[in-house]
Amino acid sequence: MIDNFKLTQEDHDYLKETYNLVKDIPEDEWMKGDFSDGKGSCCIIGHDNRLRSDDPSNYDRNSLSDGRYRTSRLRKITNNICHHFFDTEASIASVNNYNQYKQPVNGFDNINTKQNVIAFLEESLEIPVE
Repeated sequence: MIDNFKLTQEDHDYLKETYNLVKDIPEDEWMKGDFSDGKGSCCIIGHDNRLRSDDPSNYDRNSLSDGRYRTSRLRKITNNICHHFFDTEASIASVNNYNQYKQPVNGFDNINTKQNVIAFLEESLEIPVE
């Protein structure tokens, strides 16, 4: 673990906002392996993109994707965290999908998708700020 790693205030605030946006979403509205089912469930990237959009009731998969290049801010911030603390190129998407495609991120391999994501966000918010 790299103990001198710090988040920027801006990244910390973004993670805190994400946490506040998603913490009360019921467990049955979380999914893995896709951004949205088009009906009411999303992965963490889908929820974050949806709730920050102009139309939070839109569950269209294409609207919630972070694109071919996986460029969402949440993914970038959490990729940096995973790289520094877990020596992996994973991101919060891997925490959400818990070993569906890759190895789980150490300590975040609970079968419950929401619990994994919330625990990861809570621990990430404990990282010191620059």
